[in-house]
Amino acid sequence: MRNARLSQVELAKLAGVSQATVSRALRGTNQKHSDARKKLFTYAGLDDHYGSSSTARGINLVTAAFSKIWDGSDAHALAVAKIIESLYGLRPDKE
Repeated sequence: MRNARLSQVELAKLAGVSQATVSRALRGTNQKHSDARKKLFTYAGLDDHYGSSSTARGINLVTAAFSKIWDGSDAHALAVAKIIESLYGLRPDKE
């Protein structure tokens, strides 16, 4: 939304859903796959692959944290991505 400069109300109107649906999707809450949520994700051209699994909750937590600190610029996104990638060595091994 930052790049497109749309408010939640504007996005909701364009997607044909309520502002509350947009708000819940951005916060990562109410992960049920409602028709309104599907309509919103289809309009935005996104895959709605987030469910209620712990992986999805983790993705939502990371996305929310990123949204709080990102200033909206490509340069800042690149800097934050480099910081995140530098943490790769801290990742627990998966077998």
